[in-house]
Amino acid sequence: MTPAGLKDAFPSAILAAFAALAVLAAFSPQAAAESAHRAETVSIPAGGTVTLSGTLTLPEGAPRAALVMITGAGPHSRDGMISGAPMFALLADALAEAGVATLRVDEAGVGDSTGERTASFFERVPHVTATLDFMRAHPALQGVPTGFYGHSEGASLAALVYAQRSEAVDFMVLAGAPGARGREVWIDQQYTLLHGQFAHMGEEVMAQTHAALSAVADASIAGGREATYAAVRALFETLQAPSHVYEDGSFEQYAGRMASAEMRDFLGYDPAPAFAKVQVPVLAVWGEIDRQTAPALNMPILVEASHAGGALTTVVLPQADHFFLFSPDLEPGQHAFGQMQLNMALPEAITGWVAALAAEG
Repeated sequence: MTPAGLKDAFPSAILAAFAALAVLAAFSPQAAAESAHRAETVSIPAGGTVTLSGTLTLPEGAPRAALVMITGAGPHSRDGMISGAPMFALLADALAEAGVATLRVDEAGVGDSTGERTASFFERVPHVTATLDFMRAHPALQGVPTGFYGHSEGASLAALVYAQRSEAVDFMVLAGAPGARGREVWIDQQYTLLHGQFAHMGEEVMAQTHAALSAVADASIAGGREATYAAVRALFETLQAPSHVYEDGSFEQYAGRMASAEMRDFLGYDPAPAFAKVQVPVLAVWGEIDRQTAPALNMPILVEASHAGGALTTVVLPQADHFFLFSPDLEPGQHAFGQMQLNMALPEAITGWVAALAAEG
């Protein structure tokens, strides 16, 4: 027998949990509302058939710093649409108010950008590199300290690009950054989300769920499609999934995602070694109630890995989630499409830190 209420809860609970780092993402090519800042639409060749379309946002006065913005697990448009809110566009406008220029782009194959959508985050490295080179060469930004704003998976990409172009990167801001290996981040994320939905089934079932999640991750990393599908089926059976989830596409959607190259590469990747080579100042910001890259799991690893030559500042923002969005009508961490606002503590933390860097030197 399916526990009371589980039949209705299961599809939304399990499918809300399956995205690697952006479970609430909703791609939309719709541009954010026009702001009072200077905004330029730019086109950036990024190799092969890929030309990235983006927006360069410049402050009214002379920029004191510039940030290349890197989206997390996608596909994402330049505005980073989350629950109907243009997360990146809102942040870009707030940073411009404080004199910080930003460049954000549609990912390859998304919005106005050309080329195929990437199948692995490793494929995005040359795209981010091209965006950095464009930013550094822009006439309005000559001599301006330039860095990355990497959100979630974008934080890992920032460190990978730094390894290739360290001379071009002056600082980094990492938001909701994974520090643990992708396998551990994903299991922690999924278990936290599923425990909230299925705790009524008892701790024995929750322990079995944790083991089932581990099996799914290991099968995905090994790259066997049949083994991954079998592991996902075992997870669904542990949670006593109703029969209709196998008929309405829910099982196929979850299992197909876990068997993808994108998930295989994410789950198998350890971001700490690349981060350990970063020798520029880094601001790492997490939300206190981040359920995707929990600070309790990820922050200590980055602190331990931090290079002696690069100053690391860590900040945990109270009542902030993974996306730094909130609604005054909802509890912290809850999302409702079209109701979300940017938590202004994020741009305040960034601009305060940038100002302190400038004062130091």
